Amino acid sequence: MSEVARCLGLPGSIRRGAATLTVSRVTLGIEGHFERWLEGRARAVLDRHADLLGAAAAPVLADAGDALAWSSPPGRALAWRPDGFAELSYWCVARHQPDWTRADHDRLLAEPGQLTELARVIARISEPHPSWLRRPSPAQGGAYLTPSELVAVLLDDPWRLTPDRIADLDRWQVVALYFAPRDGKGQVAASGRRPPRGPREQFFEFWQDRCLPEWRIAELWERTVAEHKARAAARQQEARRRRS
Repeated sequence: MSEVARCLGLPGSIRRGAATLTVSRVTLGIEGHFERWLEGRARAVLDRHADLLGAAAAPVLADAGDALAWSSPPGRALAWRPDGFAELSYWCVARHQPDWTRADHDRLLAEPGQLTELARVIARISEPHPSWLRRPSPAQGGAYLTPSELVAVLLDDPWRLTPDRIADLDRWQVVALYFAPRDGKGQVAASGRRPPRGPREQFFEFWQDRCLPEWRIAELWERTVAEHKARAAARQQEARRRRS
């Protein structure tokens, strides 16, 4: 997705017969809907074991809520599993189709190829790996802002955004636009652009966004580099054979 399209928060789309469905990127509001669904799943599990847990159920549920937040690796991994993606993608489609129902969505995902296409569109238009998409909090000695702190900053001066407006933003927009580095006059600093990433960094960010462990990404990178070198050597050998 282009930088301009990300700045403007432009949606994607998928074809369904003669119709076109508009698909939202994952906004902060959609993150909230998904986290509420995750909490409901955790609560259902605890309810089934209430006799065993007793008074410990409440703190366990609180810990589960933090562990399954959208920005956590388990939460993002669940978003791309069948039941989690059904929930996430429902909100991405329903945001631009007000009459969209759960039954409509179940039928869409059951159609051949639509689940894969919908996953491809949502992954392409939503924010990249969030490791650099969180503003350091000076008050906490460089710790990252929590979601509540992030919303509190946007509600306050100088932006004074409404909760509805904040819910329409995604993390990329918050960091790239509202949290862009500024000079003493409040103007956006020209040096604030993120430096270009090399192939290795892009490769690692791509697979980190899909919750692959670092050791596994390193293995894939080494294999990819080896395959690339082998193909390049084969092309050179073929070129020499044709010249001879």
